[in-house]
Amino acid sequence: MRISIACILLVFYGHITSAQPLENSLLWRISGKSLKAPSYLYGTTHRICAQDYVLRGRVIRAMDSCAQIAFEANIVDSVEMENTQKSMLKAQKLKDLLSQAEYKQLLRLGQTVLHLSEQEIDQMSPLMMMFATYKLATPDCVAASAEAVIAGVARSNERYYNRSKRPFIGLENWEDQARVFDQKISLILAKTLRIMLERMQTLGKNNRAKFLVQGYKQENLNAIAKTQEAIDMNTAESTLLNDKILKERNKLWLPRMEAAMLQKPTFFAVGVMHLIGNNGLILMLRHQGYRVTAVLPERSTSK
Repeated sequence: MRISIACILLVFYGHITSAQPLENSLLWRISGKSLKAPSYLYGTTHRICAQDYVLRGRVIRAMDSCAQIAFEANIVDSVEMENTQKSMLKAQKLKDLLSQAEYKQLLRLGQTVLHLSEQEIDQMSPLMMMFATYKLATPDCVAASAEAVIAGVARSNERYYNRSKRPFIGLENWEDQARVFDQKISLILAKTLRIMLERMQTLGKNNRAKFLVQGYKQENLNAIAKTQEAIDMNTAESTLLNDKILKERNKLWLPRMEAAMLQKPTFFAVGVMHLIGNNGLILMLRHQGYRVTAVLPERSTSK
């Protein structure tokens, strides 16, 4: 299991620093500065039904024009994925982070809301329980793996057009990801999971995760940002989580993205929350001197 965490955490207590509205597109062209050919930035989601996750023509064309594909983590590298899994298994368990009373309350919520057994919860770290919440955003279907879909389409097109295989790269490795979830962040997650699960239980089928999914399917970045603002807990903890999960990771990725683009045209596929806001990759790249322009959906350009 790889770590792709921003979306699911921010659905319930994240914080997006507001910025001027962006054009509504998940796909953005990066050009200018020292680039000989454009690269592309594409916002993915990790909480959508497989049948709803469709790579549109302009996204596939952009991907096919690039010489390599970059994800948050390199899901194709089996060694990297094995190290990620080992790191997760070594993480402190919820029962070791919380008081007996806190853990008892969380145990009840985990059983009621997530339908997990006591034995399963006993073995869970905060991040592992967070992953278990994915199914609540897609309760009636099998969730899509954006990276798996993108990798599959890329390999299929390479075979069809008899092209050589393009490399897949990761913007971070398991060690980078482990640093995100240090003891302080793990403790905050453990304590706020109760709030998160209580919200899920109260919101039920009308939870705002569904509005975020709807905004994603419409490629409406501004609707996603506004929905997120409406559910922001606006606490010191949510600000710290935002800094760790979005701001600091975006800053880590930016020079790696620049190095990759200078080497060869690159298709970057990362969680859509990493694109928006004052600390989002779109504005960060622009501040570095790149032209970052929306590649609008075909329906938006038709007469």
